[in-house]
Amino acid sequence: MLPHDFSGDAPWALSALPDCFSQRLRASGPIGRLRARLPRGSVRLSSGATVSSGNCTVFVGENDARVERRADRFHLPAITEVYFIDRRQLAIVHVARRRGELRVYRLRPHAGLVGNTSTERTRMTANEQT
Repeated sequence: MLPHDFSGDAPWALSALPDCFSQRLRASGPIGRLRARLPRGSVRLSSGATVSSGNCTVFVGENDARVERRADRFHLPAITEVYFIDRRQLAIVHVARRRGELRVYRLRPHAGLVGNTSTERTRMTANEQT
């Protein structure tokens, strides 16, 4: 029997990949209140940035993201914001109208930020990885 490959739209996809991401927080409510709950030091990643954790990779798009693990591919639909936090955590904010959902994940050891980023602060964090 061949293993199944999974794909599809899934704003919660990282929660379904515990070998890559360990969910620490889940909150929903008005988007302003959720952004205020982002951990200190959160830096929003721009399109083109990638984050690896375990055998998973998150690819940040303009207003969405996708996560891949081997042949599995999940799309985090628009509007999705991805934040990198202190080299050990990742936050996903999914926005629907004026409400949203925030999930914060702990990354696996030796996780890393790779690829293009838009802010000097994010580039500095990425350089500290090497």
